[in-house]
Amino acid sequence: MNPTEPRYRSGAVARMLRMPVATLRVWERRYGVCAPQLTPSGQRLYSGADVQRLALIQQLVAHGHAIGTLAPLDTEALHAVAATHAATTARPRTPEAAAPLRVRCADPRLRERLDALVDQPLQWVGPGEAAALHLDRHARLLPDAPAQAPAGGPRWGVLVRYAAAPAVAALQAAGAEVLREPADEAALRAWWQRLVATRPTLPPPEAPPAATAPPPRWDQATLEAFAGLSTTIACECPRHLAELLIQLGQFEAYSADCASRGPEDAALHRHLQQVSGQARVLLEDALARVAEAEGLIRSG
Repeated sequence: MNPTEPRYRSGAVARMLRMPVATLRVWERRYGVCAPQLTPSGQRLYSGADVQRLALIQQLVAHGHAIGTLAPLDTEALHAVAATHAATTARPRTPEAAAPLRVRCADPRLRERLDALVDQPLQWVGPGEAAALHLDRHARLLPDAPAQAPAGGPRWGVLVRYAAAPAVAALQAAGAEVLREPADEAALRAWWQRLVATRPTLPPPEAPPAATAPPPRWDQATLEAFAGLSTTIACECPRHLAELLIQLGQFEAYSADCASRGPEDAALHRHLQQVSGQARVLLEDALARVAEAEGLIRSG
């Protein structure tokens, strides 16, 4: 063992992989995915190679491979499984090269490390340009102040060297994927994989608005008059229909009023207003047919 090689405790590894510590220990004890060094006090210490192996296994498990099948494989075999998986699931590609991933980063050292580490093509863009990822690196002490996510909504990654827990928590609360320096290749790779795996997707386009129902055919006074008429129909259909229309009209007006009170439930109440309006039109047609059959209104 190289005494100068960085070692990571199980809690740090779990945070890097965004994996519960309990899962990490089950993978170890039940499946033997790796063999971390044990200190005299019983602490598990993972090497950079261990972290890289765990990140690869985690990625393959997420793609549907069984942990029991992956655990006995060495790193070379795991990479072969990943390559086979990528080859069988990839869509047919045109001869043209894949579009590079647009990344905004002002730190030249970080850009250099990622160019050497990342397999996919990267396009480094300047401030204000559209990007899928925004990366920051803070080499000095980071103040304990509220953090603000970059404009435009890209996935946000931050490297920090000197930062207290409140400063890191503020970054994470603002949506940043945080990595503490110094970070070796395995830690940087795991950080990058989390970033590209959780890039935000565009929200689905809003559905076109439903057709607005026509205004009520009768006002409430007319409906109340219908409800008060006695007819020769034993089931008293005009009265029941008129009462339903009165209630439905009141609910339609209530939903329209709710839709204008604020954005929280506006979409739901717009939908309820549209549905109740459509139901009202159907019941108005039914009442018109019954009223014509009873001679209460003239046809045409």
